[in-house]
This record gives sequence, structure tokens and C-alpha cells, in this order.
Amino acid sequence: MDLTSHSSIASVTVRVAQPTSLTSISPPGVGVGYQSFKLQVIGSGFTTSSVVLWGGTKLATLFQNSGSLPATVPASYLTAYETMQVQVDTNGQVSAPLPFTVGNTPYLVNSMMTKSATSSGCQVPTATTSFLYSDPGATVWFSVEGAVAGDLVQVDWYAPGDNHYGSTFFWNPLSSGGSWCFSNTLDISGGPTANMGGDWQVVITWNGARFFMLPFTIVSIPVGYFAGTWIGTTSQGLPMSMTVAADEITSYSFSFNITSPAACAMGGNVQSPSWETIGILGNSFSEFPEFHDGVLSGTFLSSTQASGGFTWTENNTDCDASFIFTWTATKQ
Repeated sequence: MDLTSHSSIASVTVRVAQPTSLTSISPPGVGVGYQSFKLQVIGSGFTTSSVVLWGGTKLATLFQNSGSLPATVPASYLTAYETMQVQVDTNGQVSAPLPFTVGNTPYLVNSMMTKSATSSGCQVPTATTSFLYSDPGATVWFSVEGAVAGDLVQVDWYAPGDNHYGSTFFWNPLSSGGSWCFSNTLDISGGPTANMGGDWQVVITWNGARFFMLPFTIVSIPVGYFAGTWIGTTSQGLPMSMTVAADEITSYSFSFNITSPAACAMGGNVQSPSWETIGILGNSFSEFPEFHDGVLSGTFLSSTQASGGFTWTENNTDCDASFIFTWTATKQ
């Protein structure tokens, strides 16, 4: 402004640039030998002039919005074990760096224990760390980025007392690199695991090195929880009963009536087992078929309700067939 004439002689526009900053990169690491991939850089203050730097080298960058920049990392940059610094250059203003590791293991995206993982797909399930004796199984679910074809993945289950319970190998070796989702289930209900309550853990090994570990608990059924006399009816409306002591079925009575086909027509009452008891694993049980023409199996739905099946096999010159009857019973 001309102070003598009080008239404007020039105008100046001042623009203050918003500082560029980084908050995260995804993935934060991949394995050596990984193929070309998209690096997602998250932060603030990005513009159409922003370029992602890989150890000071500019990457092919696509402006998505002021908080997101995807950039392409070529496979030729992933041939050695190293930690690279990732930055963003916006009109000469360079952000503080974030580290990116090129190593011998992939990046673990997510991991959890769950009851709801499916055998296929990568939908993230609901996490839990406690399982009941009646649950079908305890599943470890995890996803990775940066896997390399030929990688070896192993799952080891450890029972209370750090006792090794069993191992599982996934796709030995991996058929391709990239992103993978894994799940592996430890069976509980109806198996010996249901009676092994306490603190468990699952250990994941990648190419022979420990990758991660997850703890979880199994709440086993109390001894004698189902002990007592159970009385019920079959699908034919006929009576059945069984006696439970501790974790075993010590006796049972089962009535049945076969009317068709005529060659198999018969009826009767089975009193069994006669020389061995039926062990209860968790909340389920099944008689060994080689010992009897009749086989009892079932599940305790609660401390007072149970249901199951009874299979009768008839083998003679006129009849060679098996008949299955269902039953329900209540603890008296």
C-alpha cells in the first residue's frame, strides 16, 4: 500500500502447506523373493504431487486421497534381507520415515483363536480364548501377507503342562506366494481333548522358526457330572434307560421292534454292556460295534438332557441289515 496516497499497489496471496505425515504402511514387511505388490501408505497432507519414497527412490505412486497413497514396489527391490525407510515427498517436503522389513518370514496380518472359522475363505471370524468340553473344536485362524512359494507352515498343539499333543502341516510346501489365510482345528467334543481341561497353547512355525503363539483354555467336564440314572423313550415310543457312574455308562436297557422287512421281523430288549463299560469323552459316547449286535451312542445336551441313536444289526440267512433308532432321555 502506498502510504502517501492510501491506494493499493500490490496484493500477495500466502498459502500455508499442510505438513505431510505418515501413520502406517501396509504391509509393513514381506519375505525375500516376494513378487511386485502395492504398498498402501496411510497418513495426512497428501496431494496429487505426493510421491512415495523407498529408501529415497521414488516409487510409481497413485494419489487416492489426502490420507492414502498406493505405490508399486517392484520385485527387483525385494531380493535381499534389509529394512527400508518409507517416506512421502510432497513438493520437496519429506515426511518422517516408517520402516519396511524385507525378511525371511511373512507379515502376520491377523491371528486368533475362534469357534467359528470356516474351512475356506478369508472372512475374519469372531475371536475367543475359552472353550467348553461341549464345543466341537478350538480353531486357530491367521492370515499373512508376503508368503513365498515353497514356505513351510506347521501348527503344534500343547496340552496343559506344556505337553506336545500333535502337529499339522499346511500345504507342504505352499504352492504359491502372496496373501494366505489358514485355519486348523483341535477337536474337543467327543474326543479325549474334552477331558483335558486347563491352559493350552498353539504354536505356529514358519520355515522351521517360531512365528507366533496363542494361549487358550479348555473347560473340561467335572468328574461325575452326568452320574445317575437316565430314563427315556425311543423313536418307536419304547422305553430305554442307562446308568452313568463317573465318566462311564455302566449299563443300559433298550427296547426295539422291527416289523419290516418281514424276514427281519423281531423285537426285544437289549441289556448291555455285559462285560465292558462305555467311556464318555467330554459329553459324547459311542459303544464299540465289534462287541455287540446293538450299538448305543449319544450326546449329553446338558446335565439333565441327552439324546442319541441305537443301531441294531441282524445277520442271518434271511436278514442281513442294520436298523437305527433314535432316543431321548432325562436324568432322574
